[in-house]
Amino acid sequence: MNKTTKRRAAILSLAIAAALMSAGATRAATFAYDPGVPLNLMEAPATAPAPAPAPAPDGIAALKVTIEAVTGNVQVRGNEDQPWQAAKVGMVVDQGAEFRTGPRSSVRCSIPPDQSFTLDRLGTMKVLQALRDGNKLKTDMVMKYGRTKYSVEAAGLEHEGTIASPSGTLAVRGTVVALYDQPPFVPQAISYTGPARFRDAHRQVNVGSKGGGKEVLVGR
Repeated sequence: MNKTTKRRAAILSLAIAAALMSAGATRAATFAYDPGVPLNLMEAPATAPAPAPAPAPDGIAALKVTIEAVTGNVQVRGNEDQPWQAAKVGMVVDQGAEFRTGPRSSVRCSIPPDQSFTLDRLGTMKVLQALRDGNKLKTDMVMKYGRTKYSVEAAGLEHEGTIASPSGTLAVRGTVVALYDQPPFVPQAISYTGPARFRDAHRQVNVGSKGGGKEVLVGR
């Protein structure tokens, strides 16, 4: 290739490079001044913007347990893995909390909006579950031994409450009841103001009636 040919090839290469640079600049300028077009159509964002979180659906809410009164030696713990501590008026615990009382002792607690219970002397009781789902309240308590009085007011809400002991289970719906299970004494289920149902390994018996007075069921 002679000098003239080399010169022509170099001039042609420079012209092509200049044209390409001019086209790139024009394209960049077009993208810069057109807000409706992405700056680089070939490079999408690595991650798309996260959508706004949807509102959480209405679900089941756990209820709190508040200590209203303490007499004598009463202890409480949040769950079986936690140490016992002295119960004090105003303490608020979650479902799963356990209470125990000494001689001549008792503790009264409330579960808003309309439930309360009292554990009398020499008793151990656990609030296994306390939930609200809309207008329905579900409360389950397990008493290892002792006497627990449980009050439920049914106005405007549906209740499913139980007190279980080694001798049986007392089901509660809008009434005031008590379950007594303290060996070597015979267990008793008591309804003060309304219907309840006691169930053990041998039978299922209704206790009390709507509008009725105190009724005592003596276990076997």
